Amino acid sequence: MALHVRLKPWTGWLCALGLCLTATGVQAQPAATRTALKPGEPSLFKLPEFRKVVPGVERPINPERSFRELTEQQDIPEILDIDANYDWAKTIEFRHDIWAFDFTFKPVRMVEVDVPAPGGKLQKKLVWYLIYRIKNPGVIWHVEPTKYADPDKKVTPKAGVEFDFDVAGQDALIDGKVEVLEDRRDAALRFMPTFLLFSRDAEIGKQYLDRIIPASLQPIAQREDPIRFAKTPLRNTVDMSGEIPASTPEEDKSVWGVATWQDVDPRTDFFSIYIQGLTNAHVRKYVPGKGWWYAQKTLRLDFRRPGDEFLEDESEIRYLKASWVYLDAKWSTSPDDADSAAPKPIAAP
Repeated sequence: MALHVRLKPWTGWLCALGLCLTATGVQAQPAATRTALKPGEPSLFKLPEFRKVVPGVERPINPERSFRELTEQQDIPEILDIDANYDWAKTIEFRHDIWAFDFTFKPVRMVEVDVPAPGGKLQKKLVWYLIYRIKNPGVIWHVEPTKYADPDKKVTPKAGVEFDFDVAGQDALIDGKVEVLEDRRDAALRFMPTFLLFSRDAEIGKQYLDRIIPASLQPIAQREDPIRFAKTPLRNTVDMSGEIPASTPEEDKSVWGVATWQDVDPRTDFFSIYIQGLTNAHVRKYVPGKGWWYAQKTLRLDFRRPGDEFLEDESEIRYLKASWVYLDAKWSTSPDDADSAAPKPIAAP
């Protein structure tokens, strides 16, 4: 006994497209008429590997290398305290091998997440965060003695390398003639980051070290680039701490991280983010009776938020500029301010 199936009027259109309805369902186009993909040929429906960033969204930072980071002249006070007549312990030249990570960042944004409260319940919190990318260029900078035909020429950079040689008292700083050299060692570098958000408003003047907020990682990763961070997880400050392998012209081994802050004062109009650990460059000064004072080269990012305290909106945050400063472990700019807990508030830019 034959099985009769009543076809709808629109089934003709399906057959015209290569699909026909039968009593058992939808029959695909015959195999003989299908076009198979050749080996290695990309599929038209393949998702992109990573989300493309619009030009200008990710901001690179100039490391602003300075010659004073590579060499310095200092007395050896520990010896001169024994006998001040030891002239050989005066104005000794110290040279340093300097490295620096390539650092890029995206705009400061906000996300609401459920954070465990002290009572055990979940509480909605507004989290400020900064997405950044770290790259180890595999390069070390150092100085070496050299000879010049020009006796007045004290310092020369390697061709194509930008260094700041406008150093006060440079002739007195350099004992002999030296040149800056770039050494490609392709060695892993240890990254131990510290992030501090500082409210620059005079009536606030608060500082916030970045906090590890596990509940925020997944929402941030899904929002920023779910495909990329499904393959290589987004790292918080603790996960980021460790060795970063050197990138080569053939392979980029950059690592993505995020710094997060919670309970930022909603009245904040001007704020800066200080980042330490991007380079081993430093300055030091001997303070009689206290010993050596060290300050790390620290990146400072300045932002403006022309909003109010009642409606916090990330679209109001404006990036102003980047600069490099030297701060010690207490975020002070000089040994005279070493007892202060944070940089002093300055006038709003």
